[in-house]
Amino acid sequence: INLTALKANFKELMASIFDSEVLTMPSLFVYGELSDYVTEQDRQQISAQFTHAEFNCIEKAGHWVQAERPQQFKQVVEEFLQDD
Repeated sequence: INLTALKANFKELMASIFDSEVLTMPSLFVYGELSDYVTEQDRQQISAQFTHAEFNCIEKAGHWVQAERPQQFKQVVEEFLQDD
């Protein structure tokens, strides 16, 4: 990963994501209870961009939810995929 390029172009990269059209398909956002990576402000911005966003907070997990709580992560994803 070219971290220098990512850092130098971060604003442009993020703008291209959030300046696009609103997405209406069901979308799952999973985050860890112990991580500060997804804030309330982030959830509000995501909800504005993804009108059918579902947020799931995994207890006792940090940023690497899938590695720290793999069974809980798997269950959340499976349940999301099974919903109609």
